[in-house]
Amino acid sequence: STGFKFHMWDSEWSLGLRSNINTNRIGQGSGVAEPYADLRDSAEFRMLFADRAHRALFNDGALTADNAVERYESILSEIDGAIEAEVGRWGDQHNGAGYDKNDWENESNLVINNFLTGRTSVFLNQLRSAGLYASVDAVTWNQRGGAIGAGFDIQLAAPQGTIYYTTDGSDPRLIGGAVSGSATAYTGSFNLADHATVRARVLHNGEWSAIDQADFVLADAAADATNLRITEVHYNPQGPSAAEITAGFTDGEQFEFIELINTSAQSISLDGVELKRSVVGSALDGITFEFGLVALDPGERIVVVSDLTAFNERYGGGINVAGVYTGNLANSGETLRATDANGNTIQQFTYDDDASASWPTTPDGDGPSLVVV
Repeated sequence: STGFKFHMWDSEWSLGLRSNINTNRIGQGSGVAEPYADLRDSAEFRMLFADRAHRALFNDGALTADNAVERYESILSEIDGAIEAEVGRWGDQHNGAGYDKNDWENESNLVINNFLTGRTSVFLNQLRSAGLYASVDAVTWNQRGGAIGAGFDIQLAAPQGTIYYTTDGSDPRLIGGAVSGSATAYTGSFNLADHATVRARVLHNGEWSAIDQADFVLADAAADATNLRITEVHYNPQGPSAAEITAGFTDGEQFEFIELINTSAQSISLDGVELKRSVVGSALDGITFEFGLVALDPGERIVVVSDLTAFNERYGGGINVAGVYTGNLANSGETLRATDANGNTIQQFTYDDDASASWPTTPDGDGPSLVVV
């Protein structure tokens, strides 16, 4: 089991769309909200809540106004063609004059302009009034993560209080509110000796801000369509040998891998680069993988694999492996897509196993991998 899944009923009511931008449902404590109401008595829960709220409401988070509007407009575009039929079915039920598509469009514009556009800031103030988001502002950065050159000065700022930060991925605040022994008080710009996740909070008059973090990779540039390429796809490896079966590997799919290369003359950061799943035929087709704090030197190669133990058994150690992807590559061919940290396409292509379409057939289970010419 992967646990309970909660689906919101009448979500427009829960959001407050049936009232106005100042609707406040933070104080709810009945039904499914009972655990939340009890947990609010815990200072640690309130801190974790603030951290989650900060991630969603700032720095291009999911609940920033721009992202909320973009998501809503995407849903509108999906159902636009069905609205005429919906009007025909329901249009006269609640209004003797009859609703038409213009009414739907006007209501959609009201949601965007009178609710979503200003709701984020209203909601943040409501959280602060309820003690679920600190009055102390979180830290800001001169560069919030990404590729940085050696010796780059990381600068932090806050309107009040003392900034504490860590470079080992830990929280500067200990449970209970004390300053962590791993934390450093910020007194001026600092450099990183290696890739690192920097986490920071502000402490003012005994109150901690929400946490913010940035992932830094020592590299000359971020990966994009000019410097990163997929060069090898082993989508249907030969089945396991007798020795591999003895070692516990019984399926050729365990030996799959994809190789990428830095084609440029400078080091690049792969942080945020993602290989996308493409469902073709079944839920198992396609793979998903997101790179973390990884850099590639000029001409350096890196692979992502289906099963790391199986990969090492067949190919040995010493190979630059980024990690294990989710899913499997489709043996009959599919579309692979690599995107950068901003979601832009780096490379997208479709491979196949069809000889009539000029594809080699030996990579389809006979041993060789598919390699770019």
